[in-house]
Amino acid sequence: MLKDLDRLMGERSLDALVIVKSSPSNPAFTYVTRGGHFTIAYYVHKRGQKPHLVHGPMERDQAVATGCATSDFNDHGLKEINETESAEGRIRLKLVKRILGDLGVKGRVSWYGTDEIGKGFALMYNIAREMPKIRTVAESSSSIIDTARCTKDETEVNEMRKAALGTIAGMAAVRDFLRDSPRRDG
Repeated sequence: MLKDLDRLMGERSLDALVIVKSSPSNPAFTYVTRGGHFTIAYYVHKRGQKPHLVHGPMERDQAVATGCATSDFNDHGLKEINETESAEGRIRLKLVKRILGDLGVKGRVSWYGTDEIGKGFALMYNIAREMPKIRTVAESSSSIIDTARCTKDETEVNEMRKAALGTIAGMAAVRDFLRDSPRRDG
């Protein structure tokens, strides 16, 4: 269950987790935002605190709907970073460093999400090199997100039920449409 994240973080001695959303398909990000649709975003959860979602300025309403604390990239200096940097990797690194610094992230941090492997490695390498108060922790077994997803609370069960009922209704509509459509050649 999503509400188990703090307990699971404690069991794994994690101070924070960060989920990077930079590609269209991102199950971990979709899970923690309860289906939120974002282009690029960072979900930061410090153990014992309300999760924080950093998002693009045009995605404010979607961010608020997640129930997370929110800020947009410009709140963390993206405009200023873009004025001084031109390389995509340096822009991203400076932005993530600002986000983590502004949110007071330090200690043992685990990272999740989907990203191009080269870009993800460069980000992790440079964070480790330039932010000594953060220690990146890698998980080789079931991730904390996978473990949390194994159980469901009432809200999650209701969402699954609603999706199933929608699927049933959609299939019934297709069936009725096909049944009532004119036939030709049998």
